[in-house]
Amino acid sequence: LIACTFIGLLFGNPQLGLLIGILLELPWLIEIPEGGSHTSEGNVGSLLVAGLAIHLVHHQVNSVNISLVFAIVWGLVVSWLGGKMVDSMRKTNVIFAYRADKAANEANLKKITLLNMGGVGHSFFLGFSLTGFSFIIGVTLIAKLVAYVPPFFEQPFGYGKIGMLAVSVGTLIGMFITRENFRYFLIGALIA
Repeated sequence: LIACTFIGLLFGNPQLGLLIGILLELPWLIEIPEGGSHTSEGNVGSLLVAGLAIHLVHHQVNSVNISLVFAIVWGLVVSWLGGKMVDSMRKTNVIFAYRADKAANEANLKKITLLNMGGVGHSFFLGFSLTGFSFIIGVTLIAKLVAYVPPFFEQPFGYGKIGMLAVSVGTLIGMFITRENFRYFLIGALIA
């Protein structure tokens, strides 16, 4: 929500950035990257959607709704790929951690520092590569696909935003409504 709005502000379209933040914050709430859980990389996907959608709208490739829906679909794919990247990165970090433990037993501070820098560098390289290549693909391939959509699809694609928000609300309801706390949901709904 904050990062997408900031990207929108940075690139001259804070309203679209905020809208993207609202649409994409809620569905990824249920994916908390705790411990060894396998999740998508929602942050990278959301930032890519914000940058790509604003780019497409700024360059008038097509209408806002059509550009937004295509950017969201591409962002979901990239987010899934990012999750696979995180799984791979975790495996590599285990190797770094094992070697750092050996270096700690040897009291080799220089080697520990190098291994730490290697882990950070590896993470940066993977994140930078995923984001950079995804954005390049977005502004070339996805932009060409968006340009081919006839303008009369503007309104139906506008319903895509409403559908995305409905998925988000459904996700939240699924997270918070159980038999035990349903009465609290009803009380809150009645008060609202």
